[in-house]
Amino acid sequence: MEIIFAVSLLFILYVYLGYPLLLLAATARKVLPSPPAGAYRPRVSLLIPVYNEEEVIARKLENALALDYPRQKLEIVVASDGSTDRTEELVRPFLSPTVRLVSCPEHRGKMGAINRAVSELSGEIVVFTDATAFFPPEALEILVGGFADPAIGAVSGALVLKEEAEAGGELPVDWYWRLEKFIRERESRLYSGVGATGAIYALRRELFRPLPEDTILDDMLIPLAAVRRGRRILFASRARAYEERFTDLRAEFRRKVRTLAGNYQVFARAPWVFGSKIAFPMISHKLFRLLVPFALFGLLLSSLLGPPLLRPVFYLQAVFYGLAAGGGIAIRRGRRPGKLFSLPLTFCLLNGAALEAFRVHFIGRKPPIWR
Repeated sequence: MEIIFAVSLLFILYVYLGYPLLLLAATARKVLPSPPAGAYRPRVSLLIPVYNEEEVIARKLENALALDYPRQKLEIVVASDGSTDRTEELVRPFLSPTVRLVSCPEHRGKMGAINRAVSELSGEIVVFTDATAFFPPEALEILVGGFADPAIGAVSGALVLKEEAEAGGELPVDWYWRLEKFIRERESRLYSGVGATGAIYALRRELFRPLPEDTILDDMLIPLAAVRRGRRILFASRARAYEERFTDLRAEFRRKVRTLAGNYQVFARAPWVFGSKIAFPMISHKLFRLLVPFALFGLLLSSLLGPPLLRPVFYLQAVFYGLAAGGGIAIRRGRRPGKLFSLPLTFCLLNGAALEAFRVHFIGRKPPIWR
């Protein structure tokens, strides 16, 4: 039991503390150069895949048209994946030489919409975004500026959730997003990121390759095409997208299950990454996160069944999980959990989602189609 305890504890500590500290030490003196504003302005295609987004699509297009980027070098393409509401009707008043609509009558999923639309784009750089993500005026120029370095094949921006700006929502996730952004930025400094932020990322169009329509994580597999061809993925933290939503406990759990199941799909479809220059961050950041729930079980059982010296660790875990349960009870009663409960609750939600993603992937149940 002592060996199981030691291995489990060291594994958990490495994933959440050791790996970030290693990145910090390895990149302490490495600073990514920032090109001067406006120094690199290629033709850009801003691609917005949508399915039934009538509530936000007009605001999204207004936001896109207000970006600080030369209009003659920008095309905005809405790829409607068989929308059945008023999305396409609301897009039509915006149609112009700058704004286009690519419509498909059949709902086939996000990757299908992307595959069809990219073949019709004219930009040297394709910027992928969501209808619910809003850019500040300078975001596009900052994002695209990263391509001034020919070694860069893809650039990821940063998503800012409303929870980071103000209190609200059922599940405070700001600590998790801050840790995730720190890791992505440091991986980018070390050599290359291992994926991108779905709400705001870009790729050299020449590097795009169509993917199967059941692809779950386009924001990993699309940028990884750049790494496979010898380019790097840059994380540009100053290129931000804002989502004006608060998290919901059940919705966040479903989203994380889908995302983490998508990681298993990435490993199956891009096994070459484990022999590439990004093998270390891919294993430490993506693969090991999926295995933490099993280490947590090992830690719990070994501290309960092992020598009496380990019993205090079991009691600490019991308190931690009790706080998580208290946070869940608070949400069920319509209250937002306090800070004492929020970290344990979020930690348990993320690792519960990782366990469910394992079951979903290996039992063979397909995640729901993109909405």
